[in-house]
Amino acid sequence: MDKTVYRILLIGAGNLGSRHLQGMAKTDQNLEILVVDPDPNALESANYRFEQMPMNAHVHSVRYYQNISELDDKFDLAIIATNADIRRKVIENLVTSKKVKYLLLEKVVFQSVQDFKDIIPLLEEMNIKSWVNCPRRMVPFFRHLRKNLKNNRITIRASGSKWGMASNAIHYFDLFAFLTRKKEIIINMIDLFKRNHNPKRPGFIEFGGRLVAKTKDGDILEILDDDNKKIPWILSIESNKKKIEINQLEGLYKIYSNNNLIQVIEKPFYMPLQSELTHILIEQVIKTGDLSLPTLEESFLLHKPMLEAFNKYLSNISDKTIIICPIT
Repeated sequence: MDKTVYRILLIGAGNLGSRHLQGMAKTDQNLEILVVDPDPNALESANYRFEQMPMNAHVHSVRYYQNISELDDKFDLAIIATNADIRRKVIENLVTSKKVKYLLLEKVVFQSVQDFKDIIPLLEEMNIKSWVNCPRRMVPFFRHLRKNLKNNRITIRASGSKWGMASNAIHYFDLFAFLTRKKEIIINMIDLFKRNHNPKRPGFIEFGGRLVAKTKDGDILEILDDDNKKIPWILSIESNKKKIEINQLEGLYKIYSNNNLIQVIEKPFYMPLQSELTHILIEQVIKTGDLSLPTLEESFLLHKPMLEAFNKYLSNISDKTIIICPIT
């Protein structure tokens, strides 16, 4: 039995970071956990959430800090769950002052294409493997679907009302790339509008509207975020043989015959919470040195057209060139 104690660093103890911390409480590996956030209230809240989890003897310690400079020098995995606007500086500070083997980055990863171009070679130079947390690739439902859709041209539509396109569209770009097995996509329609300022996220913006993307082989991705409160959130995946509609809120998916759109089957659908996934990620990277997630390089190929589309829209409405998109 492996008695090694692995050191896990979590930077960013906000809502998502605290869910990562809860997930670590389910580990079957021996862990020392260190949490960093400059906000003492965030650390306190994260600690409270962690304390709600069942005791686990594999978690040897959990320590909380307000600054990276207070930490020891070596970590097996660092999870960066900060806002996108500071993530580049956090990564640079971390990897140039500490020794880190693996990085797991939350998304949207960065606010600019240039940040990717600067950070990717830095991590390569320092021999640090990095992934982006787009977890639908881990879900058995989508992994099974990917096998069934091989060599099929597909259309994916993610639509609903006020679900946060700016922050969440990357999940569907990534799912599209995963299911089609294509690394690059082209956005050929941008019809956006800027939403009112969100007081919960000062300094960041949200979008509504419509984006349409495609692959070179004709697969289509359509993303719709409407202001109409009556539109339910639906993810549909369609091939030439069948159509699948997923209603995550209701926890159901339906399969239709694509020839006549007659419903064939209805079954439960469950998208795991982050607190149910983080321990799996940690165990996987410890045991294999790899993750069932896109690498930072792979995710850059999807972030790039998305950021460029958002910046094109912002440039058009502001009459100046925008290269840093204020989303998180």
